[in-house]
Amino acid sequence: MTFQVSALAGRLSQVRKGALTLAAGAVLGLSSFAASAVDVTFTGSTQGCFGVACVPTNTASLPPGLSFEGASFSGTTSSGFLALGGSTNSLGYFTLTGDPGNYNGNVFDLLVTFTAPVGLSPNPVLFSTTVSGSVTANGQGGVFVIFDNSPQNLTFGTGGSAVFYMNNVSLNPGDDNEISLSGRLVSVTPGQTGVVPEPETYALFMAGLAAVGFMARRRRKS
Repeated sequence: MTFQVSALAGRLSQVRKGALTLAAGAVLGLSSFAASAVDVTFTGSTQGCFGVACVPTNTASLPPGLSFEGASFSGTTSSGFLALGGSTNSLGYFTLTGDPGNYNGNVFDLLVTFTAPVGLSPNPVLFSTTVSGSVTANGQGGVFVIFDNSPQNLTFGTGGSAVFYMNNVSLNPGDDNEISLSGRLVSVTPGQTGVVPEPETYALFMAGLAAVGFMARRRRKS
C-alpha cells in the first residue's frame, strides 16, 4: 500500500512538472513572438510630375515624348530585404518616344505613398530628381533620371525601421517601350509590428493553461 501511494505521488509530481513545462513553453513562445525576425509587407502606390513645385498625379508628361504613369506595389521582405520593380510590382513606368527633344534641366518628383506597414514615417515619401539627356531626330541620345536624394530612412510600428533606395533610370529613344521604375528596401528591422501568432502557438498556450488549471483543481480537492 505504501509503495502504491509513493508511486502515485511520483506520477502526480511528474504531471505537475510536465504541466508547468508546457505552460512555460507556451508563455515563452508568445513572449518571443515580437522579438523574432518577422518579415514585413510593404504596400502602396506612386504618383509623379514634371516641373518645379509640381503636384504629383497618376499620369504626367514632359513634351515632346517623355511620360510617367504611377502604379501600385506590394511585397514582403526576406532576410530584411525587398526589391520593388518589374512588370507586376512596379514603382511606376516611364515611356520615351523617339521624337526630337532636349530634357536637360527639367525636374521630376516621385511621390511614394505607403498603406502598410502601419505607422510608417515619413509617409508619403517624396523623391525629387533632375531629368537630363536629349533625344535627337535620328533616334540617338537618351534620357536619364537620377535620384540624388535617395536613400530615405523610414520608421514604423514600435522600433521598426528600413532604408528606401530608388534606382536610377535610363531610357533609350525609339523603342517606345515602358521602363519600370524600381527601388529596394534594405536593413529592414520589423520591431513590434503586432503580427498575429500562428495557430500552433495559441494551441500550445491554451494547452498549458488547461494543464495548470487541472493541477490547481486537483490541489484544491486534495
